Amino acid sequence: MQENSFLLTNRHLRDLNPVIAGTHDCDPGYGIQPAIRKYTLIHFVFRGKGTLFARGDAYPVQAGQAFVIRRDEIANYRADEKDPWYYCWVGFQGTAAAKIVESIGFTSQTPVLSFKDGAGIEKKIMDMLGSLSLTLDG
Repeated sequence: MQENSFLLTNRHLRDLNPVIAGTHDCDPGYGIQPAIRKYTLIHFVFRGKGTLFARGDAYPVQAGQAFVIRRDEIANYRADEKDPWYYCWVGFQGTAAAKIVESIGFTSQTPVLSFKDGAGIEKKIMDMLGSLSLTLDG
């Protein structure tokens, strides 16, 4: 298992303020306990699969999909036992956060979406992470 977490400098931006980002190559069955976050969190899954548990439902997620956990929402997620996932995440807050999530296509009934350009998304996130100097983990 390898995780790299980056706490982003809080610039106190009103509309959209990125606060955390990272990557995680999970061990089989690795899971995040239920938690309430003070920011919106989007995960992009590039390899493997797992399950998001939110809103009282279980949502299967696989490579080529992204999932959202909204601010103040109780959620957890777990990597598959046989094909654990590798993902990148970005956490953000601000007055435009909900509107941005909706513009991507996420809804309260649809917290999981497919995406086309996985390599492009991963490169952009990795470029952003590579430019950061404060590493919390990894």
